[in-house]
Amino acid sequence: EAASIRAPAAQATPRAQQVEPAHTAPLKPTPVRSTAREQAGDSVHITDKDYLLGYAENGWRIISGPLRFTRQDWLNAAIVIGATGAFLLADEELNSFWQDDMRSSGTDDASDILGLFGEDTTVAVGALGAYALAETLGAEREKTAALLVLQTFLLTAPVVGAVKYSAGRERPNESGSAYNFDGPGERGFDASFPSGHASYAFGAAT
Repeated sequence: EAASIRAPAAQATPRAQQVEPAHTAPLKPTPVRSTAREQAGDSVHITDKDYLLGYAENGWRIISGPLRFTRQDWLNAAIVIGATGAFLLADEELNSFWQDDMRSSGTDDASDILGLFGEDTTVAVGALGAYALAETLGAEREKTAALLVLQTFLLTAPVVGAVKYSAGRERPNESGSAYNFDGPGERGFDASFPSGHASYAFGAAT
């Protein structure tokens, strides 16, 4: 579920007040989507109480999400888990194909550049920098976007860290195998599953 900034119900737009299924509804309405709020001169800031409370509220919505799953949600989850397992079984073959047949200096350069967008430091500093610039320029929509990226990153990081710590998957380029899972605590937070780069990049993009 994509996180969005918490706003008082009285200031929510009519669209935000519509009842939607729990698995598809946005977590909270974004204040600056309201034209009336913009015309009134209201603004969202990084220190706003509603925004800060959104961390706890949206964090709980994410953790408790399965409690609101419908039968279709569980089916979708099973499909995702099954597909992940299938890709894991084909991991070494896919890795060999990419490294032996597709890899080049050009793909290495592209990977180095694109990899920056998944670095935790890049995402955090980029979001804060974008917020500061938008604050200076008075760009309300961009301020909100930057705050959403920051919140998404800070809510994603503990989940990624917890799974890494629990799975303890060795990095294939270090162990030579895609199937070495050492278990909780053995690899600390440096395990290779899930990918922090992919998690942060997709979180920010969403």
